Amino acid sequence: MSKIKIAGLDLKWFLVISGVIAAGCALGAFPAGMVGAFLFLMLFGEFLNLLGNVTPFVKTYLGGGAIVCIFVGAALVYWHIVPNTVAENCSVFMKSAGFLDFYIAALITGSILGMNRKLLMRAAIRYLPCIVGAVACALGLVAISSALAPESPSPTSGSLLWAAAWEPAPCPSPRCLKPPSGSTPKRS
Repeated sequence: MSKIKIAGLDLKWFLVISGVIAAGCALGAFPAGMVGAFLFLMLFGEFLNLLGNVTPFVKTYLGGGAIVCIFVGAALVYWHIVPNTVAENCSVFMKSAGFLDFYIAALITGSILGMNRKLLMRAAIRYLPCIVGAVACALGLVAISSALAPESPSPTSGSLLWAAAWEPAPCPSPRCLKPPSGSTPKRS
């Protein structure tokens, strides 16, 4: 029993910390904000991950711990086993605070930086022409379609530059761009 480790902690310490967190959740004394949400998600996520990775059928055929984290976590919130205040705190932390975006970006960046440099250079040499060609084709199709349909009720009508920026070119959010004057359709 002492050989089992969850999140780098011995099982007895993990159970003690989880018990304190569960008691805080039940009594409504759980800290709000990033600290409480991160602690709750980390500990119970690690427990559900371990549970999914040791359950035979789930581990082999359903994807293991990741699936258990998603579905059991959703079920605990849906059946109100996790208090609403904790669920809302975790939701704000993951969505509004932008932690999920940061985690995905860190995961992708870490995966790329962890690759062998020579392999990365060989792959980039092969992929870059395809990427540049695809973007050029997309820009060309937008130019053709905006020239053929200048009376379109879309925000791209009236300006080829605006159409190229709105449709195929990378942008973090279309809301970050403002259309040139006179290019947005009038609403009646």
